[in-house]
Amino acid sequence: MDSKGIKEVIMKVWINKKINQKLVTIPKSCDIKEGEYVIIKKLKTK
Repeated sequence: MDSKGIKEVIMKVWINKKINQKLVTIPKSCDIKEGEYVIIKKLKTK
């Protein structure tokens, strides 16, 4: 994969209890499009 295309976006994890899944919301301003692959990296928390 070409590392030039790597971009960091901070996203919050949401829990949808109806479907028992964890979700992330990607801002519309981000250039990630439907069908593209992303890497999720957990940030250290307090």
